Amino acid sequence: MADPSVTLNRIALGEIASVLEIQRDCYGDGYIEGSRTFAGMIAVYPQGCLAVSVGGTFAAYVFFHPYRDNAVKPLDVSLALNGAEDCMYLHDIAVHHRYRGMGLTRMLMERVDHETRRGGFEVQCLVAVQNSQDFWGKYGFKKAIMIEGYGESPAYYMKRNLRLKD
Repeated sequence: MADPSVTLNRIALGEIASVLEIQRDCYGDGYIEGSRTFAGMIAVYPQGCLAVSVGGTFAAYVFFHPYRDNAVKPLDVSLALNGAEDCMYLHDIAVHHRYRGMGLTRMLMERVDHETRRGGFEVQCLVAVQNSQDFWGKYGFKKAIMIEGYGESPAYYMKRNLRLKD
């Protein structure tokens, strides 16, 4: 992060409106989650709620948290951890269209990787929506299963093993 105008910080409750704005910019109505869902993730796993600002403007975010491998977290449902988690779940990552092409996703994914390892996890998982499976494939995620009824378009549960990535 050589550019001093680009900063990475934890998301504060007061920034949820910015999260919702970027969410609306990036997803169709079938993927919109409410402020309570994001506030819940901030309360339960704050180290997995990060924002990138560019020149002081909220430009991108990521929400990730421990979860169970091969389990799909439903959209707009509160997060609860019970100690049985065995992977790091990439819940949502979004970059406002004005800030795409600046490497913000890579910056956020480097932090997700760091926190995954720090948490003692080797596996990361996600649900790829809006035909993004090829994008996630560039980060080493592999399709595991197709998921029916998850938003407006076909969705794929994908995962990668960080141990194999190194």
